[in-house]
Amino acid sequence: MYRNASLLGLTAVAGVMGTNLRNWSTDATAPFTVVVIQSLDTPNIDWGGNFLAAELSCAAAPATTSLTLGTREAYIVGATPGATAFHTSKPVPVEPGWTLHAFVRRRGGTGGAYYYGGAISASGGIALRESFANQPPISIGPDRLTVGTSTCMSTAKGRTQLGVVLVYSRALNVTDLKRIHEAYAPRFGWVRGARTVECGRWTKGGPGETRVQQDCDGDGLLDSVLVDVTGARGVALSSRGCSTEDADTGYPNAPASACPAVLGGFCAKPPGEWCLGGEILQLDCDGDGVRDLACVRNDERSNLTVIRSRLGCSLLAADSSCPPLTARGSCAFPAGSLCSQGRMLSVDCDADGVRDWSMPAAVRDCRPPPASAANSAAATAALASAHTHSSPDAASAGLVVRLHPHGGPACASQPGHRSP
Repeated sequence: MYRNASLLGLTAVAGVMGTNLRNWSTDATAPFTVVVIQSLDTPNIDWGGNFLAAELSCAAAPATTSLTLGTREAYIVGATPGATAFHTSKPVPVEPGWTLHAFVRRRGGTGGAYYYGGAISASGGIALRESFANQPPISIGPDRLTVGTSTCMSTAKGRTQLGVVLVYSRALNVTDLKRIHEAYAPRFGWVRGARTVECGRWTKGGPGETRVQQDCDGDGLLDSVLVDVTGARGVALSSRGCSTEDADTGYPNAPASACPAVLGGFCAKPPGEWCLGGEILQLDCDGDGVRDLACVRNDERSNLTVIRSRLGCSLLAADSSCPPLTARGSCAFPAGSLCSQGRMLSVDCDADGVRDWSMPAAVRDCRPPPASAANSAAATAALASAHTHSSPDAASAGLVVRLHPHGGPACASQPGHRSP
């Protein structure tokens, strides 16, 4: 780490660290971050040039795996000829003044991003240069940390003054980079950017709302996805100031592209009033892990319209197939709105081979009877699976709908109580 109070002139000079980085992992999946703050020597700049910010573990001969971070081109080179990862040709705007350059590789070695900031970012803070996923993991050594002029890349020139070099053996997020920017803003004359915050929970007052925090726009900050049991959904994005206006969130019909990691697991609400006079339920009818939409028009569940993911979530392809609602091997879905603030789970609570219904808050109380060790193990496995589908918004006390404890044929609603 270099952060001397004085500045280091590196015009046409390569500054190479003589010792290895400490506590560095050469594992190809290891995370790391490199941050460089430098100023271009403006009277001598070739404005179309590629100016080096940093190199790591780079040697001209014999060739090694290495990182090269330049203002116009950057990449990681593998051990075999032609093998590269995180290759970007998106240039950073070349402007006078001090600039921040950063590369972040996340844990696993396959994802990461380049960032820039300082005087050249539009916000005066941190801006995304380019993000990557599904890259080949490549080992990077701890040796030959280089700034100034590249010793490996002939096009990476050195026309800089060096202010700061920071190397971390972990993946910094955008919030961390913003804190670095804020800390050095007085020294380098930067305008402090507005402090961006992660998007919190929001509501539209819909039935059974579920909120999930996920980085949807790739800026390193958590966004907030809202979905309710009718299929209505929206995404509050940090890149849009966490606005919850419908025009910004896409509510109630936000496309899956707004947050594929979350909305890819739900069928969206069709436009218009497609379930007049009925009750809309959100559950996985076809067992593919994606929640479908079922319109129930009577208490017997015999009049159904089901929009299923296996049929492309298309209203035109809707049918009446939803075995969890109608199959003899399960309790009928409870009438009314027993779980208006959460999500109902279909799971065999009492290990009798018939699937019961449970609110997520009561899952831990959905225990099998002590009939046999085999039944107990089977029910425990079912509950472990059910936990992966639980809702973070379930009430503190729930309902378990299950077969009568004495073996009667009727399914009964019973209050579920949390264990101490």
